[in-house]
Amino acid sequence: SVGSDLDAAPPTPAMPLLPGARRASIDALICRAIGTMCSTRRFGTTVSGVLCVDGRSSVQQMLEEAERVSLRSTRGLDLIAVGDPGVVAAFHVAAMLRRTARAPAFTLVGEGTLAKLDVDSLRAQQLVHQGRGKLFRLSLPPADEWVAESSRIVDSRLQVGNSTEPLSLAKAISARAAVLPEGSVVAVETALVGEEKRRRWRISQMARAIARAYHWEVLPVDASLPTRPFSCVAELVRQEAANPPPGGSAECWVLRIEILPKGVPKWAERS
Repeated sequence: SVGSDLDAAPPTPAMPLLPGARRASIDALICRAIGTMCSTRRFGTTVSGVLCVDGRSSVQQMLEEAERVSLRSTRGLDLIAVGDPGVVAAFHVAAMLRRTARAPAFTLVGEGTLAKLDVDSLRAQQLVHQGRGKLFRLSLPPADEWVAESSRIVDSRLQVGNSTEPLSLAKAISARAAVLPEGSVVAVETALVGEEKRRRWRISQMARAIARAYHWEVLPVDASLPTRPFSCVAELVRQEAANPPPGGSAECWVLRIEILPKGVPKWAERS
């Protein structure tokens, strides 16, 4: 069942907004790297601070709508990602959404967690997108609460490959986030190279793992143990390719989801 799977206990741990042509140029480069995973036919549904993303809309359109809502709203914005294409598109939008040098630090919640935290919200979202894949909610705060790049220090990285399992990745995220000093982050990364279906698969596995790790922190099986919820920041960066093809570029686009733990490290008060 979803509940028992999510509740499996984790291990005890021993770019600013780009003007006009320049942003369009960078967006085109990223979309070329991502392929058709998040491209096309129609725009998602927007309802009172909620943007439903199913991967069938133009990323540029979604980004413009997300900017319009999030930069004016005092309540933030929820991106409802439906299915693997939706998750890919939602992460892309979150990675491109910037205000000066600040980025939205969002929470990523899966269906199993929503079912326990916000049943009414989950039911409404399922009615709209029934039978179209797993659902995730990215809750972005108001623009005045976005975090500066200088405040996020990458402590370590977790690489996601084609064979990465969500449960193992979730455990690694939880273990590392538990002991990070305040202000440090663990980066979960995957290179946007290879076949489109493989890229989409890796990104969806990232989402499942992050959502599961978050579930453990907000709905622990043992309430007596310390918890440490976290938020996330999405980034699209250029890095040196590990195995560039003959004659190919030495660099590639990488999707990075930074995990920002809140509060002091676990067990800090007990040590």
